[in-house]
Amino acid sequence: MNGLAKLRGRVGVAMSLQPYVTNPAHLINGGRLIVAVFAVAAIYIDPTQPANLLDEAYWILGGYVVYAFALLFVRPPARIEDAFNILTVMIDVLVVAVLIYITGELESPFFVFYTFVLIAAAIRWEWTGTIATALVLQAILIFVGVPDVEDGESELNFLILRSVFCWVT
Repeated sequence: MNGLAKLRGRVGVAMSLQPYVTNPAHLINGGRLIVAVFAVAAIYIDPTQPANLLDEAYWILGGYVVYAFALLFVRPPARIEDAFNILTVMIDVLVVAVLIYITGELESPFFVFYTFVLIAAAIRWEWTGTIATALVLQAILIFVGVPDVEDGESELNFLILRSVFCWVT
């Protein structure tokens, strides 16, 4: 075994070229990076959205891009892979929640992350994980949406449509 192969084994770096079908983590991690990079590009090109806390959104998205890029090269040991996958979904959900909360609530341009998180859960855990993830995302939507609906400008239609979108996805 050459030195590079030993280093790959010690660090746990995923350097394989297996198809995405046999290792869905590659597909999910690549999708995470694509969504994060395009979100940064979108608010760079059109800084009018999000109007609230734009600098904070840049910092959060910048950190998320770095995180997503790092996950391309990290493969956890098999004994902790399930816990690692749960942790990555929790981080994804947390990022979605914070971005939506600070950038316009129900009208946030970052609802595309909902789709990514749900698709990642479906790829990784099938129905049980997808429904559990959708329940958490729905709770976040209600937490963010109810104050937005009650602030005088009725945005109940956004709350209803976002909820339906969450469950249909």
